Amino acid sequence: MQLFPMGAKRGCAAGQRLVVQTGLPMRAASAGEAVSVLASQDERVTLSAEAGGQTSVTFSLLGLIPVHETRVNVVEARRLIPGGQAVG
Repeated sequence: MQLFPMGAKRGCAAGQRLVVQTGLPMRAASAGEAVSVLASQDERVTLSAEAGGQTSVTFSLLGLIPVHETRVNVVEARRLIPGGQAVG
């Protein structure tokens, strides 16, 4: 079992929620405003991408020992709106 499936870098869209299964009782802390930590429950951490930008999220064992850091790049969500005339 891999402890941190997120890796060292992660990209996501604004408004998206990320749920990370850590395998150990972890706490997370965000260094910036682009990502906020919604919940740190036992072996599961829930993150929310708030606005565009980059930030780092630090995972620590029992909230005391930092064991992993992930850079998160939040981009604005893209929408595709079809329009025009049908061809054929």
